[in-house]
Amino acid sequence: HKIRSKITLIVGGASAIISIISSVTIVWVIFRSKDGLSKATRRILTAMSITDIIFSLSFVDFGAASPKEYERSIWNAHGTEESRFAFGVMYAFGIICGPYYSASLNVHYLVAFKYTKKTSRRVEPFLHLVPVLTGVSATIIYILSEIVDDYKCTAGLPTILSAVLLFGVPITIVFMALGMMYWTIRTQAKRMSKYGVGSLRESAQFTEEVNSEKNDKSTLSQASGRSSISSRLSGIRKKKRKARPAPNMLTSYNQ
Repeated sequence: HKIRSKITLIVGGASAIISIISSVTIVWVIFRSKDGLSKATRRILTAMSITDIIFSLSFVDFGAASPKEYERSIWNAHGTEESRFAFGVMYAFGIICGPYYSASLNVHYLVAFKYTKKTSRRVEPFLHLVPVLTGVSATIIYILSEIVDDYKCTAGLPTILSAVLLFGVPITIVFMALGMMYWTIRTQAKRMSKYGVGSLRESAQFTEEVNSEKNDKSTLSQASGRSSISSRLSGIRKKKRKARPAPNMLTSYNQ
């Protein structure tokens, strides 16, 4: 049993370190980008990455946070009840909040694809509120029920509660969002198929003709402007020539 615990903790700790590095990289790239947190997708991805960091931190101890009393069954147990409690809370919050943020991301894409930006802005606060409240509420329930244990697993959870919270609700939301997106795309494709590809080509040719006509008009206007300017200059030159005084013939003869 201790050998199995050792393998599980080592694999889990190594995976947690990789996950933390990946999530920190995502957050760093988002904050370093030009847009930053100006878009809803970036805000949801940032919150989801932070949730993953919290969840992964509960595994980086490699079992060291577990109390010494469990060293016979848990490998590398050198902690106390307080450390077990802290790492257990991070685990309980992250394992619930993470899947709900994944569902929120799918819902956001559905709303942004099917509806307007104004609707997407109204829905976004709920896409953050539901995962956070679900994670906090589930963590409080787990703590009061003494379910957060040294093994950091959901084996002590009620079967129905764990199935509904961890898998049932988030997976149902994800599949519903993907299904609605697929149905929307299929409906739009059917509507577009009624017009045919030829109409799209004709519209493209019409657009090119309009653009060419605009270019021709602009070229003609530029040419007419240039010709008018040159005619004005020639008229001014003629007036100057007419205004010049005639030479005095007597003066030139006497000289």
